[in-house]
Amino acid sequence: MNQRIELTAKGIVQGVGFRFSVRSYASSLGLTGFVRNLPNGNVEVVAEGKKDALKKLVEFVRKGGHYARIEQIEERWLNAKNEFSSFEIEY
Repeated sequence: MNQRIELTAKGIVQGVGFRFSVRSYASSLGLTGFVRNLPNGNVEVVAEGKKDALKKLVEFVRKGGHYARIEQIEERWLNAKNEFSSFEIEY
């Protein structure tokens, strides 16, 4: 059974290629959903798929990447809504 994770990453997460790395990693895990910048400087990630893959994505987001610096992550686990066909960057 698929699950859904909704993450908000706070810190230095915009303008550093963070969304592109999240999309690439989430796609490689077979997850669907999206990543997007928020007006307040945070990044939102919504992903659906198998729980073990979602946990890997959470750890990836927590690390941040080469230039991103994560100060805090908010996460919510929910039942999947099955509304996505791929993982994309939303603008």
